[in-house]
Amino acid sequence: AETATASTVVKRNSSGYVFGTYFNQSSGAEATAATNYIYERGDGYFRKKSLANVRAEQITNPPQDIWTGSASSGNLTGITLLENYVVYAVGFSNEGTEVLCSRYGTYIRGISGLQSTKELFYVALTWSGTTMTIVGATKYNVSSGASSTLTIAKVEGVC
Repeated sequence: AETATASTVVKRNSSGYVFGTYFNQSSGAEATAATNYIYERGDGYFRKKSLANVRAEQITNPPQDIWTGSASSGNLTGITLLENYVVYAVGFSNEGTEVLCSRYGTYIRGISGLQSTKELFYVALTWSGTTMTIVGATKYNVSSGASSTLTIAKVEGVC
């Protein structure tokens, strides 16, 4: 079948495309350096991208602040270039550490920690258009069990 139909033999369409829903494989993780990456640009098609092209994109689209201010709840508004990134660094006004967060759909989540102080930092955001909404920004002390709300001071688009 040319469509993604369960329990059928895969058949290419007239353009040579194969359609499916999930692709599972059982090989282990590679230990060699990558020469290409598989990416998808929002249309459902997987493509190869050379390492040189990935590097060039990093240079032409370097990390940048996409929001600065002070917020511990509510919305971070007026964010530009949000859709250009899938990894963000979230910084706080009352902590010296940042949390790297990744975007999945409309969710942006990240967790970080400091072994020396036994503290965990958790950030959960949602986004729509030019607005991020804070679901949670919390510092948790593993030793004492105490937690406190963090104040977000900046969001940086990383890659």
